[in-house]
Amino acid sequence: MLLQPDQDISELCFLEAERVESLGVRNEVPGYVTTVREIVAPDATANEQLEALLEAYGQQVSYFIHRFHSRAWRPFCAGNRYQFLRNDLVKAKSEFKAQEKKKALQKGPAAPMVKSVAAKREEEKKVDPFPVFGLQARQWKMALQQASSVVANDWALAQQRAKEKVERTRWYADLDDNERHYVNLLLCTMGDDFFLMMSGRTPTFSWHKDHEQLKEVKTPGGLCALVRRAIRKVKSKCIRRSACRSVWFDSSCYSVKIVTEGNEKIQVVSLMSLAPGKRITVRLRGKKAIKGTIKLVKTSRGWKLHTLAKPKTKKKSSATKLTCAAMDMGFSEVFTMHDGAQFGQKLGQAIRAQAETVDRKVRERNRLMALAENTTDPKKRRNILRYNLKSETFDRDVATHRIHIYNIVNRSLNEMLKQYPAQVYVAEDLSHRFYLEGFSKRTNRLLSSWVRGIIAERLSFKTALNGVKLVKVPAAYSSQRCPYCGCVCRESRKGDTFHCVHCGVKGHADRMACLNLLCRAHDQRFRSRMSKEKVLALELDEHAKECARRGTTPHKYEPRQRKQQSTQKKTSAKA
Repeated sequence: MLLQPDQDISELCFLEAERVESLGVRNEVPGYVTTVREIVAPDATANEQLEALLEAYGQQVSYFIHRFHSRAWRPFCAGNRYQFLRNDLVKAKSEFKAQEKKKALQKGPAAPMVKSVAAKREEEKKVDPFPVFGLQARQWKMALQQASSVVANDWALAQQRAKEKVERTRWYADLDDNERHYVNLLLCTMGDDFFLMMSGRTPTFSWHKDHEQLKEVKTPGGLCALVRRAIRKVKSKCIRRSACRSVWFDSSCYSVKIVTEGNEKIQVVSLMSLAPGKRITVRLRGKKAIKGTIKLVKTSRGWKLHTLAKPKTKKKSSATKLTCAAMDMGFSEVFTMHDGAQFGQKLGQAIRAQAETVDRKVRERNRLMALAENTTDPKKRRNILRYNLKSETFDRDVATHRIHIYNIVNRSLNEMLKQYPAQVYVAEDLSHRFYLEGFSKRTNRLLSSWVRGIIAERLSFKTALNGVKLVKVPAAYSSQRCPYCGCVCRESRKGDTFHCVHCGVKGHADRMACLNLLCRAHDQRFRSRMSKEKVLALELDEHAKECARRGTTPHKYEPRQRKQQSTQKKTSAKA
């Protein structure tokens, strides 16, 4: 779809409901929202109890994560299936205690003090079904739930990375529609079928509505082998966890009461400790009611309490024709709208400041680390590692920069939702990662610091809370294409300026990209998650048709040449 020079852009700010559903709504209402509460510094006894609880809980979570890597346990990490595993563990625990009690009652006179080697080995075999590290029942159950969530997220990330890798392969391009649908099912669902595939078997997806159609896939076993190989290349063998910094409590693990101190009311929370019947008392600032599951978090500045609550959402519109607004994510600003308005213009400055500060400090830290490794004075080495590196200060500065960027994103999104109220928001699909081979070190540093993940997450969250829909269209070549003649040329864009090399149209580069996204949202040929090769083929065909209508010669598209490729060509030419 192309625009006319005198066309009113407001005519495109309406989308059919069927078209919106075909693109796929990409924002879901979150199950809960998190509120961070500050805890008044506890006394020495309470702090020691919290530290012991944090250490025991971390050991329990690490143990369960290790067990979830086994073939027997990993199918239980999907969804709420950990509950079946929890019930089995409770049953095994109760049976073990019953057997121990029965043996104690059947035991005769006291055993002799000197035991044989065989007796000692028999006692060593009598171990608990699983260690609890001193936690009470409700606490190790919460640790099991958290471990299953961590492992499930790790598998989901592996599926996403494998999907990106598979979609760029030649064998995937040669598949028919049924075979691609089968591969997408393997990489987009997590359940018994997925873990059967990872165990070397071929799933059938008997629950799927297109089960009969999937039977037409000729070589499902070979496709499973290719997908399994791709997942194993991107999946880490084990999850590496740093020191545990959080403990989860459900509603049965704590109690809340309000006390009056002078003219101020303070909330007092009693948390379950390692000792049965004893609670750890902490005081909170603020008056918001606490209910449901809470999380105790240890930070560099003290203890925090994260409370979870169900969000209050607005009803979604059910009209057949919906108002829409298109936006383009940028580097120097958060969003540029289809009419040229920009939000969050301080983002680029903040990212550059963060990247330069981190780069400078990392260089200095590397110099000090090399000095500590090369010195022969052990005292000097110890002093450098203890006083000069300042890891806590470095982490605190990075966290401060990220909070500043996070605030810029949130403020700009709130302002955009106020000024552009719509029922559908159209954004670019940037789910694929950037591969930055051939770019300069400065560009790599700046782009790696880009917070597009934060922007996408906050946009999805805030649109879901407001009861509006978010759809994403392919982003390939959107910043290189002219929305009026369809010419795709990377020389048309220079920085924030767009000047079409074919028809001479000028404008802001981000606004032109936003207009391209709006055109693709109306064009039925564009689908969500299209490959860049298919997008380019459609755009070149559109440009050729427009040139035939105008009676001009189409512009020849030239792909971008990487530095390594050009160097190889020069070397071969000299030879």
